Amino acid sequence: MRQTVLVGASLLSLAFLPNAQAADQAFCDSPWLVEGKQIEGEISQNTAAFSVDVLSVKRQDAQNCTAQLNVRLNTFAKLIIPAAGGQFTLSVRNNNAQLNGQLSTGQNAAPFATSSVAVALKGLLFKPAQKVIAGQSVPARQYSANANADMFIAQGLPKMGEASINNASFSAGAAQVGAAQNLNTALGPMHCLPIQYQAKVSSGTVYESLTGRTKAPETKTLGVTEWYCPEQGLSMQTDFRYQNSSYTMRITSIR
Repeated sequence: MRQTVLVGASLLSLAFLPNAQAADQAFCDSPWLVEGKQIEGEISQNTAAFSVDVLSVKRQDAQNCTAQLNVRLNTFAKLIIPAAGGQFTLSVRNNNAQLNGQLSTGQNAAPFATSSVAVALKGLLFKPAQKVIAGQSVPARQYSANANADMFIAQGLPKMGEASINNASFSAGAAQVGAAQNLNTALGPMHCLPIQYQAKVSSGTVYESLTGRTKAPETKTLGVTEWYCPEQGLSMQTDFRYQNSSYTMRITSIR
């Protein structure tokens, strides 16, 4: 459950870098934030796949809007919850955002699980980069998340346990923007800007009732390179580096 929820929160936070082609562009004008849009992606080494469907958008102005999203996450490692999905509400107020929703396994899944997820978003990835220019830097940003999950042997049976994650976080320092390069994406070659930075990721405090154990937060420092592609208004590829390991998240489809 812990890895499933954290991967889901990370995918949401990292996928939605808004369009920055115009200096006055704001988050609610992001080209992907349109009813009917669907974004699909994957994480390398057969780690996970995800999809986000934009069900509806209510826009007040460029900095204030609300969207209903349907999120589906599949993890391929041997986790308690290998697949989950659910609806989320994304609320943007003056370019700060809140993301709230619930992930559940399929009705026939065994074990069956449902989890509530709340993410607070503040920074570049959830507000417009007023200027993304090679050689310049973009400001620091931070996300925090909390999640609670209930576990059942099967839907309709008594609860067998619960788990929680408190104060999981992703903090990134100022990011350096490199010169545009050609990037081979799932949608073909694109001119994209590499944005490089260091990020600290904390697992948060984890509790699960089956063993009664509480696990203190673990913090890791990652090297991150995002390949922001103005044509799509998204980071089409994000590379993560930790010690001798590396992972790549790619957007594989936008329609």
